[in-house]
Amino acid sequence: MDFNNRKPIVATCLACTIWGLSGLFYNLLSNINPIEVLAHRSFWAMIFLSSVFCLKGHFVKLIRNLLIGRELILLSASALMISANWFSFIYAIQNGQAIQASFGYYIFPLVAVFFGYLFKGERFSK
Repeated sequence: MDFNNRKPIVATCLACTIWGLSGLFYNLLSNINPIEVLAHRSFWAMIFLSSVFCLKGHFVKLIRNLLIGRELILLSASALMISANWFSFIYAIQNGQAIQASFGYYIFPLVAVFFGYLFKGERFSK
């Protein structure tokens, strides 16, 4: 198996490891208001993602898509839902509800796929 075939597997394992350990990180921040933690997470995610878009040469395309009314509404709605999701996770971890948060994240991919099907017209393929 060459590197290109292993790359998605390594990326998935790394993402799951980081996500699994994030609960420990947010628990260490339990003395900070969850809204403030969410604000920092959102801000730094925006900076990082904007940098990736610039490096890949897709920043102009992103701005162009934001000027389309329907896309702006859909992106805003998804950003709001992701923020609510992040806030509930941070709040749950900081208040000793890690098991409940884990159950919520277990079903979240199913909800995301359903929303993609319902709102974006995405279809399943083999």
